[in-house]
Amino acid sequence: HEKLVRRLERYARANPIARPAAALWQGLLLRDRGRPQRALGPLRRALAQAQRMEMQYDEAEAHEAIGRLRLDPSPAGAPLLLTTRAAREHIARARDLYLRMGLTQRAESLP
Repeated sequence: HEKLVRRLERYARANPIARPAAALWQGLLLRDRGRPQRALGPLRRALAQAQRMEMQYDEAEAHEAIGRLRLDPSPAGAPLLLTTRAAREHIARARDLYLRMGLTQRAESLP
């Protein structure tokens, strides 16, 4: 996965429209590697870029990823990355965006 993320990042340097996806996937890769604290930065960057470019699907994905990242699943402890309220707000925003785009199943799959 890392190789694909690096290629996407390279592509995004030349194609700004790919920047939210590149940041999102960088954050998801860090999360999957057990580094949720480091993942939050790229996920927030993905959200900001998607909002700035008015890319609703990318924005919804970033909100969903941030909301799902509320706790570090590592066995060494689960430090709170965001408040439960903030995580719920991100999930609610993702749900709203998915519904607006007609992605009902995706919206209903959210916690």
